[in-house]
Amino acid sequence: MRQLVRKRRNKCPPPLDEDLILSWADEHFKQYGVWPSLKSGRVTGPDGEHWGAINSALREGYRGLLLGSSLAILLLERRGVTRRLGRPNISVEDVLFRADHHFAIYGRYPRADDGIIDLAPTENWCAVNMAMQKGHRGLPGGSTLARLLEAHRGKRNKARLPKISLAVILEWADEHYQRTGHWPTTESGDVQAASCERWRVVGSALKRVLRGLPGGISLDRLLILYRGKHIRNAPISIEIITNWMRSHALRHGKYPTCKSGIVEDAPEENWTALQLALVHGFRGLPGGSSVAKLRESLIHGGKLPRLRDAS
Repeated sequence: MRQLVRKRRNKCPPPLDEDLILSWADEHFKQYGVWPSLKSGRVTGPDGEHWGAINSALREGYRGLLLGSSLAILLLERRGVTRRLGRPNISVEDVLFRADHHFAIYGRYPRADDGIIDLAPTENWCAVNMAMQKGHRGLPGGSTLARLLEAHRGKRNKARLPKISLAVILEWADEHYQRTGHWPTTESGDVQAASCERWRVVGSALKRVLRGLPGGISLDRLLILYRGKHIRNAPISIEIITNWMRSHALRHGKYPTCKSGIVEDAPEENWTALQLALVHGFRGLPGGSSVAKLRESLIHGGKLPRLRDAS
């Protein structure tokens, strides 16, 4: 008999206090966008705790709690949470005002998963977004937080980005190549030829068949197919560069410099990129040279003729 009593006592749940319950409620709110009720099931975090049992302990005074409270009363008194059916209406102007405040603090507009609203600690961006979708709490419905900010604050909505074409992407890539001497990758940052575009987003749209693009191709593969892009860091030799210099001189009457743009015998190459490879020893080159130094050494060694207008 004593063993049985001892086992039952060992199974008694640990004592509770209001601060601990409120910490669990705050975590529930951050995760789900709503405050817990006695029907919310298991408590996130501690094992074996249920919101219904916690509500009973508050009401009956079990587990070290005072008699006569409830989960709803505790949340009302300590967090200002009203019952769901009695939650106050909000307007589009309220949402925009809170979004502007968020922007002033964090430098960006809020997303639906941003948690508690600073100006309204009993509110959550997820719950507001849901109310906008379903038309609750005086909101018109059929919208989202992202669509509202797109319409009223000009924020790009990732779910509704404008359509683009392969031809447009190739134009952006050509501009990038002319400016930098390299073809863009998904790590190249902003698309300078198009405001509000990033190469990472463009590459994702290509792979995932978004924004009106045909399917299943990467940015790198697109440039290989349509611009003859070399595989990154493909080896190159001094002999090949010498031939390109000689061909350039025959066309223009002078040797190329690092600013001569595209290599006409190899449109996927660029003299700026070759300059960097010669200087730093990229692509199998020895390094410590340059287009000008190589040209002079080749002329001095008799491998290229000296031109009157050589530069």
